[in-house]
Amino acid sequence: MADPYTDERQGVPGVIPPMRTAEYWVARDRAREGPQDRAVAASLVRSGLLDLDQVASLPEPTTVPQEPPPGFRADGRPWDADAWQGLVRRLQRTRVIPGDLGVTVGRVSLRTWPTEEPAFRDPHDREFDRWQVTRVHTCDPVRILAATDDGWLFAASSIAAGWMPAAGVARAARDIWESLRRPVDPVVIVGAGVVTEAEPYHPEVAHRSLEFGAWLPPSGESNVGGQHRMGHIGVLCPVRQRDGWLELRPALIKDDGRARQGFLACERASLLRTAFSQLGDRYDWGDRLGHHDCSSLVMDAYRTMGVQIPRNSRVQSLFLPHRIRWTPADDIRRRLGELEEARPGDLLHMPGHVLMHLGSVDGVPYALHAFVGYGMEQDGETAPVLVNAVEVSPLTLRTRRGPRFVEVLTGVSNIL
Repeated sequence: MADPYTDERQGVPGVIPPMRTAEYWVARDRAREGPQDRAVAASLVRSGLLDLDQVASLPEPTTVPQEPPPGFRADGRPWDADAWQGLVRRLQRTRVIPGDLGVTVGRVSLRTWPTEEPAFRDPHDREFDRWQVTRVHTCDPVRILAATDDGWLFAASSIAAGWMPAAGVARAARDIWESLRRPVDPVVIVGAGVVTEAEPYHPEVAHRSLEFGAWLPPSGESNVGGQHRMGHIGVLCPVRQRDGWLELRPALIKDDGRARQGFLACERASLLRTAFSQLGDRYDWGDRLGHHDCSSLVMDAYRTMGVQIPRNSRVQSLFLPHRIRWTPADDIRRRLGELEEARPGDLLHMPGHVLMHLGSVDGVPYALHAFVGYGMEQDGETAPVLVNAVEVSPLTLRTRRGPRFVEVLTGVSNIL
């Protein structure tokens, strides 16, 4: 029988089945504590977010390079000058808008340029679209700063600015926009696979997928589309009307633990349980396929507690409060010793990546993260092993480039 600690065919080396549950790590946390003050936790990270009251001062998004940045299209052809000029002409027809208020009506892609066409790193790649910035959550307030004449908006959310398909954004009145910007007891999606019930009278809110980490206004209606609310949670779904303005329409979702009214308790056990709801999901650069990459996973886990942190892993490492910092001169013994003091839910930073600390077993630290893969030693060299999923791994595992994860960490941040 294969040893699950050494055989990568059985999963990540060093990980046994109980470790792939939140309860394993919750039970091992020696310093159990009660809920933290959500306002205090949120105040620690505000400097890493865009201020939507000031965002109208962003530079106009109409300056583009004359030559296309390196990248390959979905059919494997490079972005050549002729294809790039189509984008240039589109941007030349951009009109600037003085900070109109908008709300996303679904989980909307935010792009570097106003096109759905990707820019992959090589002709065979179908994952790492360099022009995908992120996806903005359903019912998120944005400021609209510019528009093309063929259906693209340049907009800013609290986590990033970029180009969005206009069909994914509805204009909103100031009072509604402000209420969504600072929600009180919203319905929070805390698990995977949440879908609204069928609604024969308003099909635009039927079978709507609501993603992990989304916040929606609650609906108090006892009957929606002829269906009683019993056993369900009522939400208001955002809909873009024909005139482009927002309407919030009632819908029902099953009350099965994957959604709740009000944020989760601001505590480490809640954070681990909700993060583990994404275990096994495919790694997804920029959330292009509807899942998570490393930084959006931890961002959305904290969102379920009402705490917003920056989207980008580099910005997270710069703005989140650190309890430990390391330099390349710090040896592995020091790192392993100091990780014994880290708490479950702390974030672990390394160049281009972020992980959620879980705890240590027999002196070996473990983390949950969305990652591409790791390295296995073969004939004196490091061979890459693909994972491409949200998984648990020991930090003593090698990266695909050779050094162990623990050896390239730059620090540990804590919000709770």
